[in-house]
Formats: sequence, C-alpha cells, structure tokens
Amino acid sequence: MFKWVAAFVLSFAFPPVGIPWMLYLLHTSKQEARQQQLSKAVSRTLGSEKPEDFSSQEEFKKEINKQVDNLEGYWRRGHLSKVSDFDPSFVPLDGINWSKKIYTNKCQKVGRNPIPELLEDFDHNETVASEALDLSVDLLSGIMSKTKDSIIKRLKLGEDRLSILKDYNHDLASSENQMVNVHCENRVWKISIVKSLQLLHADKRRLLTARLQESPETFSLSFSNTSRAGGEEK
Repeated sequence: MFKWVAAFVLSFAFPPVGIPWMLYLLHTSKQEARQQQLSKAVSRTLGSEKPEDFSSQEEFKKEINKQVDNLEGYWRRGHLSKVSDFDPSFVPLDGINWSKKIYTNKCQKVGRNPIPELLEDFDHNETVASEALDLSVDLLSGIMSKTKDSIIKRLKLGEDRLSILKDYNHDLASSENQMVNVHCENRVWKISIVKSLQLLHADKRRLLTARLQESPETFSLSFSNTSRAGGEEK
C-alpha cells in the first residue's frame, strides 16, 4: 500500500519519476491478477474448485451453480450421450469432465438436488458402452478360438511356422486374420485380441482395462507346438 501512496504523490510532485513508477505498479498488478485467474482457471478445468478460489462463499456458489446449470441445460438438449474419448462415464463440457459423481458432488456443495433422470442417463451411457464392449469381446473371442483350431490343424499337416505367421502378420492378410495378434516363441503359440479391442474401443479404456484385470484369460490363449502331435493346451 505504501508503494501505491508514494507513487501517487510523486505523480503530482515529480511526474518524471512518479508516473513511470505508477505505470509499473499498475502493470505488475495486472500481471499478478492475470496469473491468479489463470491458476484458478486451471483448477476449474479439472472441476476441483474450492471456496478459497473465490472472493466470497456467494461467488463460489454462483460459479458452481452456473456449471451445474450448463450441464443440466446440455442434458435437456439431448447431448449427454456424447461421451468423451477417455471414458464413457465422463461427459466433457466447459473444460470439465462431468461424471455422475462430479455432478452429484457439485449439487451437494450448493444445496441443490441432482436430477434423477440425468443420473439415470449417466448410468445408461455406462451400460451402452459396456454392452458394446461385450459384443466385440464375444466376436473376437470366437475368431481367436477359430484361429487356434486353424493353426493346430496346419501344424499337424506339417506346415512351418513362418508360413503360418505370414497369413496373420502380413499387410495383405485377410481382415479376419488381422483381428488377432499371433506370435510364436519358445515353441509356444500365443493368440491375443487385446490390440484389436484397444483400437476398436479407444473410448472405453477404463472399461477394457478393468476387464483385462478381472479375466485376462478371456483376451488371449496359448498352446504348445506339441499340439500337432496331440499335445495339451497351456
């Protein structure tokens, strides 16, 4: 405060010094304010506003209510089904990745009730995404099993490893063969559908990761070269 008073006085008493000093203080003040706004904007982008980010509790509630109003208006216009590229449970809007939990928490902060139907639609997004992933897993699992049977049959006929791999790893391989990843190492054949699922469902990474952790055996299988002589699957 003393600097401002001194600069103000000098602006009249000795303008060559006072005016430049006053301009410098104004510039510095604007820069600091801009930096504070930027810091708050980054925090708000993450949807993690705190009351201390604002000049008063009323301003905080006003901002949260505005965000919730925007989401609910977005939902009323029928846009909630537009999921993000990261996770089907999130809906990107105004720099915030909205989810059922975030929406509920923000409503709680300002003492308003979340719209039950909007919560149901968040759940619906998750269900639709999960069902789409299930369909792909079932389809690709069938192709994976079919691939295993085909390779075992070809091995029993005496076909060599490289000629078999070429039918799956070559750029001109059939579309079905390219849906599985086939590899042979230490006389063990490995077939996986993980890469295809990652490409087909890049917007469902969280769901896919959870499935992989829960039942990895669903997404890959392996068997020994001895299968051509009646060996057992590993």
